[in-house]
Amino acid sequence: MPKIAFYKYLMFFIVSYDLRERFHLHVVNTKGRDTLAAKIWLDPLEISEKGHLSKSELRIALKLIGKNRDEIKNKIRSFAKGEKSKPLSLKLNKMEGINRISPIIDKIDFPEKGSIRIYLKDGRKLITPLKFFPSIKRLNDKQRKQYHIADGQILFFDKCDEIFHIEQFLGKEQQYRYHFSTVAAEPKVKYGKK
Repeated sequence: MPKIAFYKYLMFFIVSYDLRERFHLHVVNTKGRDTLAAKIWLDPLEISEKGHLSKSELRIALKLIGKNRDEIKNKIRSFAKGEKSKPLSLKLNKMEGINRISPIIDKIDFPEKGSIRIYLKDGRKLITPLKFFPSIKRLNDKQRKQYHIADGQILFFDKCDEIFHIEQFLGKEQQYRYHFSTVAAEPKVKYGKK
């Protein structure tokens, strides 16, 4: 079972009798007790068997193999010829973007009639039409300034019965589940202008 490559806790290997098949790797999470390996074809790059790897681990394995496919094939060819060598140490580029940053509300304002602007602590600004939030749209200018931010993610107004979560403004309302106990247990509240 020669090791072809590794990445953190993922080990990529081949089995000697597999050399008769088209290029592929077996991948296993070395930290887990359940070590049923995934099987990934190299050409075309696809999962044959997912083993006990999570979806996230499979995505990482596919990215690593795709990025290093030629080197991996050369390692397999070397092994088939009886040559011994150290396994490849694989690396991923750091992921760009904001997908791992939790949105935290800093403040809000109403820059123009018919929209709300939400300033997030990470520097983003969300501008959303109030047609999606009729209860906020019905508030007058004075009432709109009487807002509160709880736990950095919940927004509510003194003269409005609705409570809004940041996910609603991001368009992820169906993914969000409101946990009343979190808010009821003395939330950190930031008060708007009065």
